[in-house]
Amino acid sequence: MELSHARAIVTGGASGLGAATVRHFRDCGAQVLILDLDEKGAETAAETGAGYLRCDVTDEESVASAISEAVETMGGVDICVNCAGIAIGERTLGREGPHRLDSFRRTIEINLIGSFNVLRLAAAQMSRNQREENGVIINTASIAAFDGQKGQAAYAASKAGIAGMTLPLARDLGGQGIRVCAIAPGIFSTPMLRGLPQEVQDSLAAEVTFPKRLGDPAEYARMAAFIVESGYLNGEVMRLDGALRGDGEPELCEVGCLGRLTSFAETGDGRYLISLQGVCRFRVVSEMGAKTPFRQCRIKSFIADLDMETGAAEIDRPALLKAFRAYLKANDLDADWESVSRAENAMLVNALSMMAPYGAAEKQALLEAPDLKTRAETLIAITEIALARDDEDFGSSLQ
Repeated sequence: MELSHARAIVTGGASGLGAATVRHFRDCGAQVLILDLDEKGAETAAETGAGYLRCDVTDEESVASAISEAVETMGGVDICVNCAGIAIGERTLGREGPHRLDSFRRTIEINLIGSFNVLRLAAAQMSRNQREENGVIINTASIAAFDGQKGQAAYAASKAGIAGMTLPLARDLGGQGIRVCAIAPGIFSTPMLRGLPQEVQDSLAAEVTFPKRLGDPAEYARMAAFIVESGYLNGEVMRLDGALRGDGEPELCEVGCLGRLTSFAETGDGRYLISLQGVCRFRVVSEMGAKTPFRQCRIKSFIADLDMETGAAEIDRPALLKAFRAYLKANDLDADWESVSRAENAMLVNALSMMAPYGAAEKQALLEAPDLKTRAETLIAITEIALARDDEDFGSSLQ
């Protein structure tokens, strides 16, 4: 199928991977209609010359109306790209109890059922095109479908469903001249991720095999275009992740902690609490070829860390406490505010950095902050991103 003559609908086209797809398809000459609940879709439409309709992918009537509008404005539908979706981070059994059933259900409803709802109605319209090739459907899976991490049960299940139905859909619709593929992106530079501190972004990028960077949404868009124009490509789920995998020997972070181990305990939610005395950070100079069960490295220590008060006076304590209060309130938690008020800046920043329930990449960014002031600013930024993400019902930048 030639993209230049195609008529496409793109769900989730207001931002991120969807918006990149809209831009690329329009640049190639395709007609495009954005279907999204986000009103930013109107801005993307104005910028690209696409159309925009406010549409709830989980609602049959809303999608059917949008398909009818697509036919009226574009004359039909040749391509359906499903990018609409949400992601939450919630463990099966966490400190607050079992995984909320409503959040699991909502993730499946939007990511999996929503995609199926749109594609089935789009396929019905495509079948009326009466050509040898009547249409192409592209769904968005994720590497989480294959390498899901802690806290991704709902998200991974929804994306595994996308991956799992790709071949059956292709077989179902082949007789109607409709191809179906899915793209499984890795860690992409979406608006949510770009809002994180650069240290966090760099830490995430370091996990990618090659190239060591976040994915560009334009790369997703180009792969979608390639699928459209490659007529023999069907029933396939394609990873777009820089060979990012969760197996093999993990790459060492450049910065770690050095000290005397004074306590070690495993928590009920699977975390390990390790206490070090006389802590200073170190930078890995090189890894030694040791044959021991543990890895050995040559290191260079951060001697300045032994002075706990360096940079403490420059910390924006009110902003830090404001973010801390907001996070506690959003999660129905409380704190011993008397003890917090008495804590010195250095102790407060480091304690909050250690206690904050964020992922490994965020924790590593906090560890690698060059001074207390930067660590405090990074902690505030990560917390504000987490709060904004909760408000928008988003929990991750992974597609």
